[in-house]
Amino acid sequence: MRIKTLIVGLLYGFCASIVIGFLIAIFGNGIAGGAGSDGWSWFFLTLCVPLSLSFAISGFHFHRIQFKGVKFMVLCMIIALINVLIMGTAGAIIVSGETRGYETVNIEGYLQWGPVYAVLFLPLSTPLVAGLLLGFRKSLNAIQR
Repeated sequence: MRIKTLIVGLLYGFCASIVIGFLIAIFGNGIAGGAGSDGWSWFFLTLCVPLSLSFAISGFHFHRIQFKGVKFMVLCMIIALINVLIMGTAGAIIVSGETRGYETVNIEGYLQWGPVYAVLFLPLSTPLVAGLLLGFRKSLNAIQR
């Protein structure tokens, strides 16, 4: 059962990263005064690995642990902080380096501002992760029946 929930978690995180990356690109371009989904692939590539791994680990443990109330929100905050931190530092460095060349990447800037972004975006990322985890739990319950 653990392997099945681990695989479902990987697929759920991958699909969620596709949707979230697309929404971030559209929302960001709209705020910047543009339209369209330019930059979608960058957001998807930086978010795909951490989100897929987070849900794989969650799926591995969700079949035996039921988090409720404050513990659930603390778990969501931790997952959100880690995902945005990885996306804003390692993910951004790797994707920027692969697309533009590592000589032009401001590694120090990403490492300096990534944690700041992770903390500042907690009010947005925590409810998003909570919704994703609740949906994930429902999908696991549907699969286990």
